Amino acid sequence: MKRLKHFKIFILAAAALLAALGVVLIAKPALSPTAVCWILGGVCAFLGLSELSQYFNLGLSEPFYRFDLATGLIGVLAGLLLMLHPSGAEAMLSTVAGMYVITGGVYSVQQALEIRRGESGYWWIPLITGAATALLGFLVALNLFRNVEFSMLFLGVTLIVAGVDRLAASACASRFLKKKGA
Repeated sequence: MKRLKHFKIFILAAAALLAALGVVLIAKPALSPTAVCWILGGVCAFLGLSELSQYFNLGLSEPFYRFDLATGLIGVLAGLLLMLHPSGAEAMLSTVAGMYVITGGVYSVQQALEIRRGESGYWWIPLITGAATALLGFLVALNLFRNVEFSMLFLGVTLIVAGVDRLAASACASRFLKKKGA
């Protein structure tokens, strides 16, 4: 139970980190794409390593952390790509960021369905936030905007929604586990 509490604190920090980066991108959409690659790469790698830690510490004992191996590896690989090759990653920033956000959104939808399967209320909250996050991530990955500043602004909004999604999914999962007596 103590380890689970540490992971809840991590999830809060991760959500705040994503939202804070989103706010920075909204406040400074002219920020250099190379700087964004470094910052977002660091965030992705940190969150990925933390998800891997969750997986190896909690494993299959907690239903909501079963897929942390896959999401952790995706986070680490996305982070490394952005940080180790920022000039090349600039061209793929939208695709890499979008795919990372899509993964988080899909993971939240999966959590929502696990909560629903457990016959707990509020499952629809992470379902809606996860679907919205995945949709926004898809739009980011498509890189529809030719204006770099607008792309950064849209990425900022998407990261804020992704942060809110992590909070919603975590709160609902925590509520479910408490109700279940875990």
